[in-house]
Amino acid sequence: MKVDLNAAHASWTQNPNPTTYEAFGQSLLDYLTIYVKGNLGFFNQQEATDNAVGNAVVEVLEQLPRYDKAKSAFQTWVTWILRNNFKDEVKSARHKFEEPIDPRSGMDYDFEERVARKITVKKALATLSAEDQEIVALKIDGFEEAEIAEQMGLNPKYVNNHWLRAKDKLSKLV
Repeated sequence: MKVDLNAAHASWTQNPNPTTYEAFGQSLLDYLTIYVKGNLGFFNQQEATDNAVGNAVVEVLEQLPRYDKAKSAFQTWVTWILRNNFKDEVKSARHKFEEPIDPRSGMDYDFEERVARKITVKKALATLSAEDQEIVALKIDGFEEAEIAEQMGLNPKYVNNHWLRAKDKLSKLV
């Protein structure tokens, strides 16, 4: 099932009434649920999935007055909010189930390597333009070039070219 969150938001903002608000709310909930189940479901943790969706819904509704359509498409903006909540849920689930800790010492031997890698990747991403960072983030989240182009209001070939250039640049820096 594909959810057009941009259209639901536009419909509600252009004609605010209980019906369009309810449709917008349902679209938001559907989009967040699909996204989280696709990305968090591998933990088989229904509670973590529900928490991520619930936290994202609250945050989206709290930040709704600050949404600026000149900066990004609504669905892209919601995806960023969800990604931030999603990261917290993933950290929590990994900490509970997957962290590589030596039981004899309590030391996490991969910690320094992961931190150094994370710093390197952040520095590399910072060299990209804001638009290219958004394209990379959405591509990493599993969106196709056509979906990214639609969300950002760009030509799919433009998105593809920027994705390839960003990927090439990042591969040289990381």
